[in-house]
Amino acid sequence: MFPDALHDAVRTALAAAHEAGDLPDLSGLDFVIERPRDRAHGDWATNAAMVAARPAKAAPRVIAQAIVDHFPDVDHVASLEIAGPGFVNVTLDPSWYREVLRAAALGGPDHARGEPTGTRIQVEFVSSNPNGPLHIGHARGGVIGDVLCRLFEYAGHEVQREYYYNDAGVQMDRFAESLEARYRQALGQDVPFPEEG
Repeated sequence: MFPDALHDAVRTALAAAHEAGDLPDLSGLDFVIERPRDRAHGDWATNAAMVAARPAKAAPRVIAQAIVDHFPDVDHVASLEIAGPGFVNVTLDPSWYREVLRAAALGGPDHARGEPTGTRIQVEFVSSNPNGPLHIGHARGGVIGDVLCRLFEYAGHEVQREYYYNDAGVQMDRFAESLEARYRQALGQDVPFPEEG
């Protein structure tokens, strides 16, 4: 719903301000609804008043006031505030978060699943070395890599997982020779341990 609902509400406010004679026609205005850098300034903000300043031939804060004055009722909007050179900051009521949680609960496992994007992503994660000490980082890397892959897939991307482990080369040959020697020694055979084992 947000930020599209807020974008529509700002357009409605601009049209209502025009009908009331407070602003010229700004129906083609291109503006954004975005998250403010500082969340203390609200949940969303729009630059509509500043973008409209030149075509409206008015100060941005005057336009922002017209937007606030003509802003329609929108579910979950708690307050509007004019800030800085003419931003309109929007703060949502906590009821918005309850609505999101309710929709997620009713939507089930596929709630908010993205449509296929056609984007292919390769995630390379975990490179454990079986002839060295294994530690919590190996497990953590596996979990983080898998979670990232699942999130990308949920968002609609095609994901290829690359899980590396070092199972070839001189070190692995020495590791295998060492295991064989220790095993044979455990069976009572007189076998020397490899020099570079």
